Amino acid sequence: MPIPLNDGSELRLTISRYYTPSGRSIQKPYDKEHMEDYYMDRINRYEHGEFFHADSIKMNDSLKYETAHGRIVYGGGGIMPDYFVPLDTTMHSNYFTKLFYSNALREYTIKYYEKNQNKLKSMDYQDFKANFEVSDAMLKDLVKTAKELDVAYNEEEFEISKPLIKLRIKAQLARSVWDNEGFFPIFNETNEVFQQALKIMEDDQAWSKL
Repeated sequence: MPIPLNDGSELRLTISRYYTPSGRSIQKPYDKEHMEDYYMDRINRYEHGEFFHADSIKMNDSLKYETAHGRIVYGGGGIMPDYFVPLDTTMHSNYFTKLFYSNALREYTIKYYEKNQNKLKSMDYQDFKANFEVSDAMLKDLVKTAKELDVAYNEEEFEISKPLIKLRIKAQLARSVWDNEGFFPIFNETNEVFQQALKIMEDDQAWSKL
């Protein structure tokens, strides 16, 4: 049962096994007697280095399948991507995580939009995307908003995450004016998986192998 979400994505709720045409299950094992292993799977994979190094991922040969075109794929525990993209955490910090989960980023952008909506609405989207800059004054106001939500300022971590914070503010402001059509082109500028997918789609030789 597909359930549309307000950010344009979709949740697919299944009540049975989901198999691809080649016969592989894309779901990881679900055993009620080992629920902790099921819920800890993502954390364990992160700590094992699977998000950063492809050679840290070990696939069980018993889960091997062959597509109609003879390509080797694996099932039973999710899908191993054809192109591995390592997780980039260079701009992430505990401070950024707290900004996100405290809702400080969203609260600040809503306030800024309410005060400047006439100016923002008068802008052309391409002009906004190319030329709008999140100023230092805006960042100071964000820090103030965060403090009001009990997020203590950490200068070192703020500087690490500063480019990412600015991009998220800009993307949220774009969403306030142009909905998701304005949000995702900016948000995906730092989405390494999305950027790699674009490169593959533009490369006929790479695309033909999938």
